[in-house]
Amino acid sequence: MALTPQQKQRKQELTQKLQTRVLNPIEADELKGLLEEEKKEAVSLGDVGKVFGIILLLGLVVAFLSDRD
Repeated sequence: MALTPQQKQRKQELTQKLQTRVLNPIEADELKGLLEEEKKEAVSLGDVGKVFGIILLLGLVVAFLSDRD
């Protein structure tokens, strides 16, 4: 299922917060969920480049969450 325009906007907002390191753990979990949904869509479409980019961003979210502990 493709992300809705609202979900895409929220993903962009959360990604910007991640870049400036002002993301809280709840927002990080929300971003992770949005990225997982986007990854499923990219995999089903066979968009390898997009999948790779999403995996890298997921790695940043996981690293951010582990730094917060």
